[in-house]
Amino acid sequence: MSANWFRTLPVAAIAAVAPASAGATVYLTIPAAQQALFPGAQFAEHPLALSDDQRKAIARAAGAPGYDKVQRVWEVRSGGNRAGWFIVDRVIGKHDFITYAVALSTDGTVRGVEILDYRETYGGEVRNANWRRQFVGKRPGSALRLDQDIKNISGHRHAGAIIAALFLREFVGAGIPWAHLDIAGPAFGNEDDGELGAGGTGFGVRTLLALLTSYKKP
Repeated sequence: MSANWFRTLPVAAIAAVAPASAGATVYLTIPAAQQALFPGAQFAEHPLALSDDQRKAIARAAGAPGYDKVQRVWEVRSGGNRAGWFIVDRVIGKHDFITYAVALSTDGTVRGVEILDYRETYGGEVRNANWRRQFVGKRPGSALRLDQDIKNISGHRHAGAIIAALFLREFVGAGIPWAHLDIAGPAFGNEDDGELGAGGTGFGVRTLLALLTSYKKP
């Protein structure tokens, strides 16, 4: 098995959006992630010892360093046939490790990504199913440029939030600290995606609460 399929791993994209440090939150165990990504399949672990040259090549391809000399890899079989590969990897967010799993088809195409545990204070939105779904179908050599190939914000380019803030500024008294929080865009969902239900999502409220609970005065 070539190290080339590591090019499909979303290492750099996960690290780029995951910002401050706290205890680990375990979202999924390895067996739970395996069944989520390959339901009903059998798994045989084949630890892959990487040479220094292979680790350097992977780091160049991913745009982020690798941290383990032995990569945890499982062969996946279903109905007596190989169904793909299941890989557990970790990457540094802003301060701490994020452990995640990637499911690959036999041709190296990404079937899915799951976040196993997360140690940062905030930025756990990488677990959002819609965000992780962007990696599905990526293949060896696929571009994974943040905000180009992998979207972290909506594609809307108009400065509506800025215009609204400038308008509201005219009604704020002198010397009063204030901020404009624009949450209209993601406030409603059209369907239940397993995390957010259809209708009002409260997405901006969750973001604001995460900021308030993790904020430390300089």
